[in-house]
Amino acid sequence: MASWQAKHRDPLFDQSTQAALERRLKEAIGAGLIVLGALIAMMLGSWSPDDPSFGSATDAPAQNMLGGAGAMIASALVMIAGMGAWMLVVAAWVWGLRLMLHKGEDRLMRGIFTPLAVALASIYASTLVPGPGWQQNYGLGGHFGDMMMGAMLNLLPMKAQLGIRVAALLVALALVAAGAFVLGFDRLELRGLWMRFRRGLGTAGQGAMAAGGAAAAGVARLRRPRAIRPRARGRGPQGAAQARPAPGIRAGIRHARTRADRTRHRFRHRRPLGRGGARPHQRRDPVQHCEILGPEGRGAAPGT
Repeated sequence: MASWQAKHRDPLFDQSTQAALERRLKEAIGAGLIVLGALIAMMLGSWSPDDPSFGSATDAPAQNMLGGAGAMIASALVMIAGMGAWMLVVAAWVWGLRLMLHKGEDRLMRGIFTPLAVALASIYASTLVPGPGWQQNYGLGGHFGDMMMGAMLNLLPMKAQLGIRVAALLVALALVAAGAFVLGFDRLELRGLWMRFRRGLGTAGQGAMAAGGAAAAGVARLRRPRAIRPRARGRGPQGAAQARPAPGIRAGIRHARTRADRTRHRFRHRRPLGRGGARPHQRRDPVQHCEILGPEGRGAAPGT
């Protein structure tokens, strides 16, 4: 029996090129998921009950950002899941970032359970009280959330007011667990998030304590009576003592004042120079007083 041996063929790309192409493909898929999440967010954010949809027929133009098609899809999502439909946006963005950053991309298969997280988010939203702008005949969780919450209240052996709070707590815990699983978190990432959360709480607590202490100090300072202001420098005995210079400087100032007084007294009582016995109060031409007196005229009396 003849056997045919297939020839070994070299691959079109080597291993490094294949790995690079796979990474680029994952990044492209991640970017597409981010764009898809943005489109869903635009549809849900611009949803209006007056837009044409499956439950309402109107000739008015659609107010949705994506037109009539966006209005139809948003109306269906809100009618079924209510505010729980926003879980689709969260899942698309988280997995898009994971694929683009190559973190946890090996857990991508968990995204199949995204409808479970949407259902839990819808049930939890049905326990919230709608605002005054909500005019629909169903709650924030849509028809699905209202139906499931009603079934849970019938199973709980307690009053409706207490039962809805217990159900909300149980559904919230289940939503956190399912969300962590669906979004691809592992123990290491959860531990890191918990440590950051605790660190943030500690920082916020320290800031609040510091702000409270500063506020209390400010209030105490405002309630305290104003202290008497000290006298200005140079006024009163304390100001004079502060303005008094050092001993060495005082001695120099006193010596300079003494010399100035002596010089002023000498020039005030000095007789005018010249001949003829001029009186002290008379003024003469300074040119006439510039003559040099001989030795015989220094001690002569005036008029001789």
